[in-house]
Amino acid sequence: MEVAICDSLFLEDLSMVIQAIYENGVFRPVERVDLPDNVQVEIVIQGQPTAVAPSIGALPLAKLAAIAHQHTENPDLPTDLAEQHDHYLYGSSKQP
Repeated sequence: MEVAICDSLFLEDLSMVIQAIYENGVFRPVERVDLPDNVQVEIVIQGQPTAVAPSIGALPLAKLAAIAHQHTENPDLPTDLAEQHDHYLYGSSKQP
């Protein structure tokens, strides 16, 4: 650990990488973390790729993909889905 002098106080460099899961507004470390109680830390978020699909409505393209996925074998699938995607996504009027 590095020791730095700042305003006549000795501060230990507690830099480390911790894997955590975010649940209900709280970051929960995956493994035990050796830190003193009540120490304030800075968290830098670097997302990990996951296999979780985006929620419907979170992204317009995800919503469109979900609509197409639901109707892959459905003969009632609109033939103008590509041309009129705004109508099917947002309920706007169909374009001529």
